[in-house]
Amino acid sequence: MLSLYVVLHHALLNIDYSGVHDGTWRWLDAVFAWGHVSVDAFLVLSAFCLVLPLGASDRFDHFGPFLRRRFARLLPPYYAACLFSLALIALCVSAKSGTHWDVSVPVTFGGAVTHALLIHQWWPQFTAQIDHPLWSIGVEFQLCFLLPLLVWSCGRIGPWRTVAAFTLVGYLTWRASVSIGFPDPSAWGASLYYISLFAMGVAVAHLWSSPPQQWRPRRDEALPVVAVAVAMTAWLAVKTIRDHAVALQLLSFFVGLTVVAGVLAMRRWPMAAPEKRGPLRASMAFVGKRSYSLYLIHAPLLQVVWIALVSPMHLSSSGLQAIAMMLLGTTVSLVFTLVFFQWIERPSLDWSRRLPSK
Repeated sequence: MLSLYVVLHHALLNIDYSGVHDGTWRWLDAVFAWGHVSVDAFLVLSAFCLVLPLGASDRFDHFGPFLRRRFARLLPPYYAACLFSLALIALCVSAKSGTHWDVSVPVTFGGAVTHALLIHQWWPQFTAQIDHPLWSIGVEFQLCFLLPLLVWSCGRIGPWRTVAAFTLVGYLTWRASVSIGFPDPSAWGASLYYISLFAMGVAVAHLWSSPPQQWRPRRDEALPVVAVAVAMTAWLAVKTIRDHAVALQLLSFFVGLTVVAGVLAMRRWPMAAPEKRGPLRASMAFVGKRSYSLYLIHAPLLQVVWIALVSPMHLSSSGLQAIAMMLLGTTVSLVFTLVFFQWIERPSLDWSRRLPSK
């Protein structure tokens, strides 16, 4: 459901604010303005799901076949989504319109090449081109190469020390990128601090495979974790006071810890049995299975909805514009997602499953 929240977040942004900036819009903004937080949570859960089958092992055997299957799973839909967005840009959404989509156009040669290589998020002028949510796909693609090291670290020095160590690595590396301006240190850029969140996902997978009584860190394990948490809290507080705004990059650390706590709580107190599925859970599972497709293609479709349906309404308030975008944009995105999943993502998924795992 994280991807659906991101769609609603981008729908909220994808208006030109020509109407009155009213209380309805401010309320919607308070609820749906946290799209970046959803990506933070997804990165932790993604790492967790990828290494959970390894249990408490300290080795990532057969990493080469894993990468081939992962690439077969992710890359064909990604490239298809790029082509889909480029086609819509060529046909109808190439012009600036005052909406959030403006960050994705025009598309330059550098933007096309870096997207093809999945390094577009390294440069601020390329990261949002073609299809602005795709910055995170490049980030996760590169983080996958750290999985053997993270798994080894959890097995050798323990999951809690691993979180502390790689939080330092991730955030100090990100801080260095802020100083030199490369790779893009923005919250929608190279996101080197996501090393910390990926480490959290691997660590919680390691803990999940152990009895709950072993989760409590020993004193020598707790000290570095507490020290890093205190340092991150102080850093966030100082930067927030100085800049009069919350730094999303620093907030990500605390989002990651919250996800870790939530996953471990589910392990200790499992949810209702999966076989007791009501209509709501079934519909959530249906959307969740297609969430990658939804994430990939929704942004250009939202702009089509704005141009063709919402803008011609000439609504009197930004709140009404946002409501119309969220209802119509989400509906259109879900319809196209069904087609994209059936013809693009599902064959890719089947292909990845046929590849040897060893």
